[in-house]
Amino acid sequence: MYFTNHRRYSFKSAYSYYYRQLKSSASWIFSTNSHYNLIRNDSSFFAPVLQTFYGDSAKMNRLSVYAISLNAGAAVNIVFWRAFFAKAMFIVGPEQQWRTYSYLDGPNTKLSYLSLSGDLRFSIGLNFKRFYFLIFSRNDFAVFNGSFVNLIGRSIAGVYILGWRFNTKIPEFYKKFQATKLYSYF
Repeated sequence: MYFTNHRRYSFKSAYSYYYRQLKSSASWIFSTNSHYNLIRNDSSFFAPVLQTFYGDSAKMNRLSVYAISLNAGAAVNIVFWRAFFAKAMFIVGPEQQWRTYSYLDGPNTKLSYLSLSGDLRFSIGLNFKRFYFLIFSRNDFAVFNGSFVNLIGRSIAGVYILGWRFNTKIPEFYKKFQATKLYSYF
């Protein structure tokens, strides 16, 4: 993900406990993603009674999809009293998919589709200097529509984090590593 306002908008503060965002901010986002999905069954996807409605696709029992997407969107966080925050992010865009349809009684069919994918995230919590509490959800989707099948793949995750930051010093060996060009490069 690339954030156009990365100096003021902290993506990490909404979804981890390492960073704090002290002021409200927003940013445009550009993203790319690749994934692989596999849906399979030991028999046909379609019940024998309904197979007459699906013609050549009646005996399909496997769909595999390799995809790459280019997405764009926006993210915003609202911070109150330098500790309470609510954040939202939404990206959507085209996705190029390379699909392989497998059948019980015939050869595989390989097709290429231009489809749609996206990501929607929400986060809310308290992020004090030591104590932090946050809840967030991540919802990814990809559309796998074709001439005979309409599917939407979704990934939904939720996380609850409650913690305390301890006051520790940086170890000497790590300070030496921080002084190297390798550390400053990343």
